[in-house]
Amino acid sequence: MKRLGGGISVLLNFSVKGFKVFYDEVHFTMQSNNRIKKNLDNLIKQRASGKEYSVVKSAILYGPNNAGKSCFLESIEYLTNLIKNKKTKTFFEQNLFSETKEISFKIDFIENSKLFRYELVLENKKVINEILFINEKIIFNRKEEFFSDVVIKNLYSLIGGYDDRLFVLMLPIEKYGEDVKDFQNFFDRFEFVKADHTDYDEDELKDFISYFSKLKNNNPLLKMIKNSDLYINDLQVDPSFYQDLMAQEENGQISDQTKQLLSLWSIFNFKGKNYALPFITVNSLGTQKMAIFSKKVLDALKNNKILIIDEISRGWHTILTKNLLSFFNSDINSQAQMISTSHDLLLLDDVYLFRKDQIWFVYKDSDGNYLYSLNDFKDNKENDARGNVMIRYLKGLYGALPLPTLGDIFNESN
Repeated sequence: MKRLGGGISVLLNFSVKGFKVFYDEVHFTMQSNNRIKKNLDNLIKQRASGKEYSVVKSAILYGPNNAGKSCFLESIEYLTNLIKNKKTKTFFEQNLFSETKEISFKIDFIENSKLFRYELVLENKKVINEILFINEKIIFNRKEEFFSDVVIKNLYSLIGGYDDRLFVLMLPIEKYGEDVKDFQNFFDRFEFVKADHTDYDEDELKDFISYFSKLKNNNPLLKMIKNSDLYINDLQVDPSFYQDLMAQEENGQISDQTKQLLSLWSIFNFKGKNYALPFITVNSLGTQKMAIFSKKVLDALKNNKILIIDEISRGWHTILTKNLLSFFNSDINSQAQMISTSHDLLLLDDVYLFRKDQIWFVYKDSDGNYLYSLNDFKDNKENDARGNVMIRYLKGLYGALPLPTLGDIFNESN
């Protein structure tokens, strides 16, 4: 597991335009509304460039199916992969509706107590513009050929013609080496989770088993799983467990991959007696996902990661999802962030789970797709019962609701 360096890292703002369904620019922020005085445990405070910034630990996106929730998360992943791969031509074109095929990204973040602002504009897989600010000082503007010092200008005159490469990663090492390292470290902190798989992921399970087997006494992952009330009394990793299964096979052969998967066993207590059964065969898909997700949460808390989760509540009971989110939002977490989508409206029916500035909606009509926060609704008083959010949302007061008309499918006039 990669341990990232530097100080606390936080995402502040992200904007995207021209990516898939987002024809117009949409803006997203993790910065908190400082007028809200409740649920202060849900915040992280960090200083950079002589200022203190307050950000929420988690944000959740609601909206109809096919409105753009997953697409928004994919836009963050797309930019992250561009940074990690350093080139643009290895990626598919992602602008669906604009004739110009232009895609733009803007992102503000803090890494190692430095404030970064980065803007990137692409068209037909070519870099049209890049702009970088560090601590509110502009370092370069690629399109306008503005450079903060002669060293950067001379370097750009040599390699600036490569329109499939990101100049931000080629800044002079002598002066900007640490800044480039911090820039890359921030994007290394993102972890993208597809929680809506219909089957378990063998690679994820093998990674979970490897991680679990290295933990010593006072195992926090085991405690988290046991405290989730999954009826699992214990988990044990022991390669000898599959020996009996091999003896039952006619040829006595099991692949190495299967051996690893069968080395993790769940311990159940039934009428005072313990029974050991293979984790992958006896536990439901939802339980397997919960175990894997618990590992990702603990890893994020330890390594200052940013979890991006599509459909966080798929396959879990609402109370269990609330418990996980409460754990993530608590004072146990001092540095990790999470952005997730969900269709579980009962998560809104909780006084202490989310603040107004943590709840977002995605909506679309014939003119475009929209992203907005509950915090944008000024008449929604924070001292109202949190359950009112769910009720008002279902009444359509916040938009972002599906409007099915299935009753008309046999109407001959249609």
